[in-house]
Amino acid sequence: MSDYQHSNGRSDVEDEFENPQPGPAGLHRGQRGVMARVAPYLVVLIVAALCGLGAFIWLSGFGGQQPTRFNATTAQSTTSSNKDSKKKDTQQTTDASDTSKSSEEKKSTENSSTSDDTQQTDAANSANATDANNQSHQEQSQNQAQQQSVNRAIAITVYNGTGINGYAAQHASTLTSSGYTSVTPKNPNNAATLPQVSTVWYENESDRATAEDVAKQLGISQVTQANGLETPVAVALMQ
Repeated sequence: MSDYQHSNGRSDVEDEFENPQPGPAGLHRGQRGVMARVAPYLVVLIVAALCGLGAFIWLSGFGGQQPTRFNATTAQSTTSSNKDSKKKDTQQTTDASDTSKSSEEKKSTENSSTSDDTQQTDAANSANATDANNQSHQEQSQNQAQQQSVNRAIAITVYNGTGINGYAAQHASTLTSSGYTSVTPKNPNNAATLPQVSTVWYENESDRATAEDVAKQLGISQVTQANGLETPVAVALMQ
C-alpha cells in the first residue's frame, strides 16, 4: 500500500482494528447493567435491616432471653407458692398444737380445780368429823366424870322464892325421882338474900359436879359457888 492510499483513502483490505468485535475486548469494558450497579446497595440494605432486627430483638427481650426470664419468674412464683404453702401448713400445725395445748391446759386446770375442791371438801368433812368426834368424846368424858363425881346421897336444900305453895316440894320430888336421896324443900329465912334468877349453889369444889347435875335435872342454867350454906348443895327457885 502506498503512502497516499494509507493517508488519503481506505484500503480495499479492511484492518482488524477498524472493525472490532462486539463487547469488551482487552482493557476496554462494556457498559454494566442496572442490576449489577444496584445489587451492592441491596446487599448492604438487607444486612443493615437484619442487624437492626437482631438488635431490636435483643434489646426488647425477645428471642433467647425471654424463655429464661419466664422460667425464672415461673420458678420464683413456684418457690413463693411452695413457701406460702409450707407457711400455711406450719401455721395450721402451730394453731392445732396451740389448740391442743390450750385444751390440755384447760382440762388440767379443770381437773386440778376439781381435785382441789374434792380435797377441800374431804378436808372439811374430815375436820367436821374430827370436831364431832372430839365433842362426842368431851361429852362422854364429862358425863363419865359427872357420873363418877356426882354424889346423889348428898344433902340438898330447895328454897321456894316464888311464893307459890308447894313449888319447892314439886322440884324436890323431881330430884328424888332422879336418884337423889336427901332432898329437903324449904321456905327461905330471908328472902332478901335470894338471887334474881333460879340458881344452884355449891360450897366445895368437890361438889361442883353434883350441883351441875342438879341444875340440869331442874332446868336451871346458873350454877354458883357460895359459902355459909346450910347443906353442901342448895337450890333457889325464883320466878
